[in-house]
Amino acid sequence: EVINQLRNLQRKPKATDIFLHIVTLFLEEQSKQIMPMLFKNRDDKWEKLRKARETNNNVDDLEEKYKEAIKDISESSFGIENIFREIGQIYEMHKTVGVTYKDPLPDLTAAIIYNGFSFEIMDGEAGNIPRTWLRDVFDAVDQIADGKQCSTFSVLGIQSSGKI
Repeated sequence: EVINQLRNLQRKPKATDIFLHIVTLFLEEQSKQIMPMLFKNRDDKWEKLRKARETNNNVDDLEEKYKEAIKDISESSFGIENIFREIGQIYEMHKTVGVTYKDPLPDLTAAIIYNGFSFEIMDGEAGNIPRTWLRDVFDAVDQIADGKQCSTFSVLGIQSSGKI
């Protein structure tokens, strides 16, 4: 549905920007409802693990539960960047097996990038760089820019460390 909406708004940068911000706010609101519980669970597990380490009592089991709590947080975090990463992964997979799209996904993404909406285009956690996707998106940005210079800003850091 997101792709269909973006396709409908492709030639309306302001409307696209508003749509993406609404989706972002919606996803953030959903996260706000579940994440506090997950953070509390992680903190509780950490406190139990810390106390157990002081007494060398049942540490292995508590370490595993703490790792599970961290994994739950990571798996429950979902935003607009996840949608774009999945679009890129789907595109990459289809290109690999020879499937072509009627809708130019790189063009849609390039227009969004060119109009100033920032998002993660690849997931550093996955260990996979979708080269075909990136090349096609940046080629489309280059076509939109029509010879003008474009600047990008990249932020590297540990996941969920507050990079904005």
